[in-house]
Amino acid sequence: MNCVTLPNHVAIQDCQVQQKAQGQEWEKQMKERYAPLPPRLNSVETKPLMNCYKRESTGEQVCAH
Repeated sequence: MNCVTLPNHVAIQDCQVQQKAQGQEWEKQMKERYAPLPPRLNSVETKPLMNCYKRESTGEQVCAH
């Protein structure tokens, strides 16, 4: 619905309230749909790649190619 084409101030305000509610509902749906995944317990850090090790002094992961 386009608020600009409505005939009076009250109708424009009603339209704006409705659009705001629709925007909030859309935002809620996007957050639910694209919510960040919970952290995995078996992360890369606990399961190093082949030929890789973690340097103790810096915590840097080093891999041989």
